[in-house]
Amino acid sequence: MSVECFVTGGTGFIGQHLVSCLSAKGHTIRVLMRRPERLAQLREQVDNLGGVANRVFAVAGDLEQESLGLSLSDREALRQAEVVFHLGAHFAWGLSMEHSRAVNVEGAKRVALLAAQQDSRLVMIGGYMLKNNEHLQRIGIDPGHPERTHWPAVYRRVGAYEGSKLEAHFATLEFMAAKGGKMTVVHPATVCGHSRTGHIPCSQPLVDLIRNLAQGKLAAVPGSAEHWLPLVTVDYLVELVSACAFDPSMAGQELLALDDQSPNLRELLAEVAQPLGIKSPKHHISLRLLKWLLSIPPVARFLNTDAEALDFIQTTRFDTAAVEQFAKRHGISKPDIRQSLRNTAMFAQPRAALHCARVEAGTEHPFRGIRFSESTSPYKNRCPGARCDRTTVAAALHEVGRTPMLCGRTPRDSLVLQGSGVRIVVPGPVRTDPAQIARPVDLVFLAVKATQNAATAQWLAALSGPQTVVCVLQKRGEQLESVTALCPQGRVVPAVVWFPAQAQSDGSVLLRSDARISLPDEAASLVVAQALQGSRCLVDLVSNFRSLAWQKLLQNAAAGLMALTHRRSGMYGRHDISKLTLDYLQECLAVARAEGAELGDEVPQAILDKFQASPADLGTSILADREAGRPLEWDIRNGVIARRGRARGIPTPIGDVLHPPIPTLPADFSEAGDNTGFAGFSGSTWVEDGNRLRKEAALALNPDAENPKIGRRRDCRDGAGACDEEGLVDKGLPQPQRSARQTRYPPGGLAAGRGVRVGIGGHGVAVCGCTPAHAGRGGYRQPQSGADAEYLFRRRDHPKLHAAAGHCRKAGAGWRRCRAPGARAASGQPPGAVAEQLNELLVVDAQGRWLMSSKGTFPPGTQSADRDFFTHHRDDPSSGIYIGPPIRSRSTSEWVITISRRYTDSEGQFAARGSW
Repeated sequence: MSVECFVTGGTGFIGQHLVSCLSAKGHTIRVLMRRPERLAQLREQVDNLGGVANRVFAVAGDLEQESLGLSLSDREALRQAEVVFHLGAHFAWGLSMEHSRAVNVEGAKRVALLAAQQDSRLVMIGGYMLKNNEHLQRIGIDPGHPERTHWPAVYRRVGAYEGSKLEAHFATLEFMAAKGGKMTVVHPATVCGHSRTGHIPCSQPLVDLIRNLAQGKLAAVPGSAEHWLPLVTVDYLVELVSACAFDPSMAGQELLALDDQSPNLRELLAEVAQPLGIKSPKHHISLRLLKWLLSIPPVARFLNTDAEALDFIQTTRFDTAAVEQFAKRHGISKPDIRQSLRNTAMFAQPRAALHCARVEAGTEHPFRGIRFSESTSPYKNRCPGARCDRTTVAAALHEVGRTPMLCGRTPRDSLVLQGSGVRIVVPGPVRTDPAQIARPVDLVFLAVKATQNAATAQWLAALSGPQTVVCVLQKRGEQLESVTALCPQGRVVPAVVWFPAQAQSDGSVLLRSDARISLPDEAASLVVAQALQGSRCLVDLVSNFRSLAWQKLLQNAAAGLMALTHRRSGMYGRHDISKLTLDYLQECLAVARAEGAELGDEVPQAILDKFQASPADLGTSILADREAGRPLEWDIRNGVIARRGRARGIPTPIGDVLHPPIPTLPADFSEAGDNTGFAGFSGSTWVEDGNRLRKEAALALNPDAENPKIGRRRDCRDGAGACDEEGLVDKGLPQPQRSARQTRYPPGGLAAGRGVRVGIGGHGVAVCGCTPAHAGRGGYRQPQSGADAEYLFRRRDHPKLHAAAGHCRKAGAGWRRCRAPGARAASGQPPGAVAEQLNELLVVDAQGRWLMSSKGTFPPGTQSADRDFFTHHRDDPSSGIYIGPPIRSRSTSEWVITISRRYTDSEGQFAARGSW
C-alpha cells in the first residue's frame, strides 16, 4: 500500500537512502528543500541508490522559518502525509549555541507542531548518546527530569551540535506529549557506508577518520583497548526507520539502531587500513591527553580533528536485544559490519598507497584526461592559477600511468610538478590547434582562468561528445553557467579545488601538501573519481556541494585581500587585517546562507586560521595576476558575493567598498566643489600610469603651479617629520622615502575640509594628512598619527590643499593641543582626550551615511551624516588618496587602506567612536 510521506533532511546522507528505500517500497515522498530547483539532482541520486525517482517531490521550506516557510498550497498537500520523518539538522563541529538551537531545536519543534496539527505519525532521528544514561548524568542531564537541565552548561560541555541534538530530543518529546501526538524515535550509532557499495559522503565523521588514517595523521589509537565507536550501516538503519514508521506497536517507543559487533577502535582502524594497503596504528593515546592537544589550534588543524568528536568514542556497551528482535520480526537482516567497513574505506578513500597496483605506463587508459594550457588570453605566457591546477592533475594522472593529452595555446614540451621529495615530468607536446583533435574524449579537465572561458569554445566543441564529462577546475562563482553554455554536448561537473600549489620561476609547480578535489555526489562525478583513483590527488564526493562551494568561495574572497594589499599570507597575522578579514567573511557568510549554503558560525574564523597557519610567503593566483598586470578574477571571486547579496536584500558594505579593486581615475580629475559624499573607495588606488595621474592630481590641487614636479621628497629629515613648505607645493602629492636603514614617510600631506574636495567619478572625497612616526621595523604608531589628523581636522578652513604643509610642520608641537586620549607627544606624554579609532576603517555610502562600525553604537546625539572623513594608507596617513606604486615597508604585510571619519556629539565636540 502506497503511503504519503513527508521527509526533512531528505538531501542528506541518511535522508537520501531513506527516500530511496521508501520510494522503492511504493511510497510517495515529499522532501522539504530550501532549494527546490535541486530536485532533479536528488532524483538522480535516488535512482543511483535503487529508488524510484518519479515518486519524489520537492516542498519549498526551511527549518529556521516560522511554519517551516511552507506556502498554503504546499501546506495543503502535506495534509495527506500519514508519516512525517524528521532527519533535518545542521551538523558541524564548533557551531554556536544560538545557530544550532535555531536549526536543530526550534526546527524540530516546528516539524513536531506540523505533525501534531494534522495527526501524522512523527518519526524522529535522535542519537545513541541519548541511550547512555551515565553520560547524560555526567554532563548534567537527568533523563527522568530533563526540564531541570541547565542547557547552556551542557552546550559548553559537549559542544553545540551534540547539545542541540540532546535538547531537541527532550523538547520534542515534551511537546508531542502535551499535544497528544504520535511519535517514534530511532537512535542511530555512528553511520557507516552502505554495506555493499560503501557509499558515504565525505562530510561524514567516519570519512574524516579514514582520511586521517590514510594521510598518516593518526599515529596512535585514541583511548584504550576498551574504547569503541558504535556503528550501524546506512542501509540497515533506513530499513529499521522505515519499519518503525509503519509498525503501530512502535508508536510512543524508542529504538536503538546499533550493531553490537562493531570492533573496538584499534580493530576498526585495522579493517579500514587493510583495503587501502596502509598500516594502522598499534599504540594508544589517552583521550584526556588528546583533548588537551586538540585545544591547541595548530595541532587541531594538522590532525584535522575536533575535540567534540572524541565524546562519541565510548567504553559503555549497549543492550541491543530490542533492535535485534525488532529486525527479526520484520525480516531485516543485519550486514557484516567488518566487511561494510572495508567497503566504506574503498569508497571514501579512492587514493591508495603508491605501491598498489597501477595501470602500466604507456597503455591507453579509457579516461583520456584533457588538460587546457593557456587560452587565447593576451597574457598567455603565465597563468599561475590555471598552471598550478592543470599541472597538479596532469602529474597525478601521469604518475599512475594514465598520461593525459595536453591541449592549449602555448606550445610546451612538458609540465613539471615537484614537492614532497618527488619531481614528476608530464610529457607533451601540448596540442595547440583544435583541428588536431580526432574524436571526442571521455573526460576533460578545464583548467583556465574564468576570465578566459570564452576562448575555450572551439576546444570544448572538438573534445566533447554526448558522454563526455567536463570537470571545471575554477574558482566557483557564476562561471559554471558560462561553461555550460560553451559546452552544448557532454555533462559539466563543477569542482572545488584544494591545491596548495605555487608556480615557480622555472615554469614548474611546487605542491606544498596533499591535493584534493571535491565534487558533487552525482553520477558524472564518478567518472572523475575513477580517473583519479589511486593517484596523489584525492577526490571527495560531497552530498551538500553547494555549502562546500560557498565555503571555498569565502576562502577565495578573503584571499583577494592579498591583491588589494600587494601582500602575501603573512599579512593575516596583523591584528587590523585579521579583524577586517573576519568582518568581511561574516557578511559573506550571511549571503552564503541566504543562497542555501549550510555553513556554521565557525567558518570565518576557520578560514582566517588557515591563512594564519600558512607560510608567510604563500601567495595566491589573484595576487600573481595583480603583480603581473593581468586581468583579475575579482568579479567572480568577490564581486559575485556583493551581487548575490543585493539580489537577496543583504547588505555587504565591506564588499561594496572593496569592489572593484583597482579603479582608474577619470581624465577630468579635478576639484568637485561642495560635494560631500564618499564613493568608489576600493582598498587601493594606485594605477599603472602613476606619474601622469599624480601630475594631473597635483595640478588639480594646485592650479597655480604650471609644471609641478613629480618625484620622491628630499626634505624629510627627522622622525617628527619636519620639512620645508615649498617642497610640498613644488613636488605635488607626497611620496614615501626609503633607505637601507629605515622607512620614513613625508610628514605633510593633503588636508581638506568642507571647502576643498577632490572629485573622483562625480563623487566628493575629503582627504586629510597627518604626520606619521614610522621608522624601520618600529612600525606605524597609530595614536600619534591620529592626534596629528585630528589637529589638521581642526584647521580645516584652508582654501588650498598645498597650504597644509606649513601646518604639518607644526604638528609636532600641536600634539599637546590635540585632546586625543591615547596619543603621545614627542616627549611620550599623553596629551589629553582619545581618538585612537580615528585611523580605523569606517564604511560609509556615497551620501556619507554610516553603514558599519565595529565599535558598536554611537553615543546619544552623535551625528554621522554630512561630516568630514578621509582616506589614507594604513602605513602612510600623510597620503590622502594615494596615487603611485605600492609601498613596501621593511616589516611584513604593511599595506592596507584606511577610511577615517570625524564624528561630533550633540554639543559639537569630537567623538571618534564610529570608526571601523
